[in-house]
Amino acid sequence: MRHRMAVVVAGLALGGCGYVGDPLPPSLRIPVAISDLAAVERGHSIIVQFTIPAVTTDALPLGRLEEVELRIGAEGLRPWNRETWHAAAARVPVPEAVPGRPVRLETEAAPWVGREVILGARVAGPSGRWSEWSNLVPVDVVEPAAAPQELTAQSARDGVTLQWRSPDDRPGRKFRVFRSGPGETAFSLAGQTEELAWTDREARYGTTYTYRVQAVVPAGGRTAESELSDPVAITPEDRFSPDVPAGLTAVAALGAIELAWDRVPEEGAAYRVYRSRDDGEMSRIADGLQTPVYSDRDIEAGARYAYAVSAVDALDNESDKSAAVAVTAP
Repeated sequence: MRHRMAVVVAGLALGGCGYVGDPLPPSLRIPVAISDLAAVERGHSIIVQFTIPAVTTDALPLGRLEEVELRIGAEGLRPWNRETWHAAAARVPVPEAVPGRPVRLETEAAPWVGREVILGARVAGPSGRWSEWSNLVPVDVVEPAAAPQELTAQSARDGVTLQWRSPDDRPGRKFRVFRSGPGETAFSLAGQTEELAWTDREARYGTTYTYRVQAVVPAGGRTAESELSDPVAITPEDRFSPDVPAGLTAVAALGAIELAWDRVPEEGAAYRVYRSRDDGEMSRIADGLQTPVYSDRDIEAGARYAYAVSAVDALDNESDKSAAVAVTAP
């Protein structure tokens, strides 16, 4: 009886299990192909970047790699022939690579100046099997671009003005301006220009910024970059006065001389009024005016008065005086 019960229980247990399919074939552990290979000529080097694959073609994680192969060559892909290119391309040493992590390296540009080169990469998994080749990247290698020199930075009315000198005057040359601000550890692109000067209109007074500039020159249908200039740091200061008030008029009225002028565009500017009597020296008679009008009631009949006004900002930066106007008190 006990033997029969054991058989029944075992049968029930087997009947409760799901269907067991055919065994899966072992993974070949082939890495997926690199998909983000990028390269650019910078100074005397070709900078190459890509990310090491993290999984195999059957979506299994890659614990380690057997080998990384990066090649650069100027032959074999015109017309398209990947195998001819691979046979002729030079191998570029790759530092130790970790699955899922980025790789950045440099190789000399000098051997390739004047030619279009093609770069490609692939990786071998732990089984020794190679991935497919990455996206292939062309680079037109030209004479190295010279980095901008003598970079200076000055406070400006509308931000920070940078100026520099460039030894490279090839047609089509342009410049990229990079900036690092408070709390930033890296530089980011702030602007581009074809001139030897650029104004950062996003800069704020009292805040410290560091700048670097890079030259970019045409390279076939692409571009080549210089190294970055030496950095320059600045904490811009507001030492700039408002515009000089314009349109001052003076009208003699009963017991007063009424002044009016055009409002200056600077937000928050105030005004000062200056007066002279009978061609004497001018002295200040009013300050801190928020509106562009003033009524001078401290006058004597028959006296001749001349008036001028200036604009002042919150830091007491004062403009020049306006053109003077004269009037005789009634």
